[in-house]
Amino acid sequence: MHKKAFVLFALSLLCLSPALSAQGAQMDAKAARLASFASDLDADLHVQNTILNDTAVRFMVSGPIRNGGSTDWQLHLISNKLDGSGWKYERFLGVMQPGTTYNFVQYFEAYYTGTLEARTQYAVVAVGDTVPHGKYFELKEDWAPYVASTRQQLMDMAMVFVPVSGGIIILLIVVLAEWAYASQAPEDGPEKEYTMRSFFLPAWKRAGIGQMLADLTAHPLVWLAELLVLGVMAAAIWSDLGARLTDGSGPTVWALSLAAAALMPAVYFALAWVYNEMVERMPLRFMAGMFMWGITAACLALVFNTIQSQALAAWLGVDSVVLAVGTIAIMAPLIEETLKGIGLLVIRQHHEFSDAMHGLHLGFAVGIGFSFVENWFYLASRTDPMQAGVSAWIAVALYRSFFNALAHGSFSAILGAALGWAKEQKWGRLAILAFLPGLVLAVVLHSLFNLTAISDSFQALSADFPVFGFNPLMTLTLVGMLAILAVAATLDYKKRMRDKLRHSLE
Repeated sequence: MHKKAFVLFALSLLCLSPALSAQGAQMDAKAARLASFASDLDADLHVQNTILNDTAVRFMVSGPIRNGGSTDWQLHLISNKLDGSGWKYERFLGVMQPGTTYNFVQYFEAYYTGTLEARTQYAVVAVGDTVPHGKYFELKEDWAPYVASTRQQLMDMAMVFVPVSGGIIILLIVVLAEWAYASQAPEDGPEKEYTMRSFFLPAWKRAGIGQMLADLTAHPLVWLAELLVLGVMAAAIWSDLGARLTDGSGPTVWALSLAAAALMPAVYFALAWVYNEMVERMPLRFMAGMFMWGITAACLALVFNTIQSQALAAWLGVDSVVLAVGTIAIMAPLIEETLKGIGLLVIRQHHEFSDAMHGLHLGFAVGIGFSFVENWFYLASRTDPMQAGVSAWIAVALYRSFFNALAHGSFSAILGAALGWAKEQKWGRLAILAFLPGLVLAVVLHSLFNLTAISDSFQALSADFPVFGFNPLMTLTLVGMLAILAVAATLDYKKRMRDKLRHSLE
């Protein structure tokens, strides 16, 4: 796996400052002056034959350069992409004394950027005499073999992984649905409240508006509407891939990224449901409803994040580092956690949402539903397996599937636990007051998570072998917090059940 994959992620979080842009303009002007040379430098430069079989390759150019003049020469290297952008200053090579020979050995990195063929012209320019002396050499890139082999590799992966992932997800859905159908309603719940009939036609005769809205989050027609929103997102991702991946790999990447993004949220959901059945046995429809709301919240967050980032760019300027950090660490967490929290605000009005354990499960379901869409969008539209490399793309997919899904689940689970804890208190009718503190905590944790990602990205830019440390540690911390809350909520629930049983026997 090449470091470039990690560098691309880091650069996606950062923006160049105006000072850097000005420095680049000065360098380009210097390159333009150096390009006016006499092509008579005494040099024999040879380009080593290089097979372009990976997303990043190195060309070696070597040969002797002889100073036949009477003064010292300063050697410079300039380049021209031959795309109309002009000459660019590369580096200072050193000083040559009269009558000496310089052994020129330079390595040049080439990356696949979506273009099958590319040519870059270089020139070694010697400055010292009245007229600069120079020598051209050219690097030719033919990426067609790499693209063909990578496309086939992606196709082979899709032929295996997509059916396996889809089969596991379908199996989990069938097992959970059958389990939920066979399980009995809570003993202290209203009679026959959770039947197939009430699934489609909720009993609203004596229900208030809050209860009715909460029931709607678990209604199949609402889920259908949310699936339509997801369909719009899927179509947008398909269109984007078709426009960007002109090599024909768009449908394959679409299917692979969908399968990769959906698998772990489905597994996490199933594990959360099993734990729910071991403790409180909340009906499956409510967790499923919150998972679907997480999907919708992610689609809405993409729209709102795009709007706010464009607004900030117009205000601060697109080259501002403040824009990048502010969007990633402040605005995005605020928007995303608020949208996820709206679903919890609605469902907390249902009598089934009665304690911290319910809040943990429902909040976790919202978060992993959100992570499914976010990871799908990121893997399909923000990470190109052709340019990053298949191995790097797989690593990013694994990382986001395991870590980011858990992180998003933890953020909203903490907010849900706050609402549930407040509702079980004597002042439970005012449980909505716990929303703001819970939201602030979720946003702060989300911001810290994003900041650790930025920190790891800076480390990836500076290290020879990038290793992400802060972000995984932050995720493990979140999981630890979630586990502690789950244990505390379980013990509290069992204590309340024992107290209730004791009072009933007295």
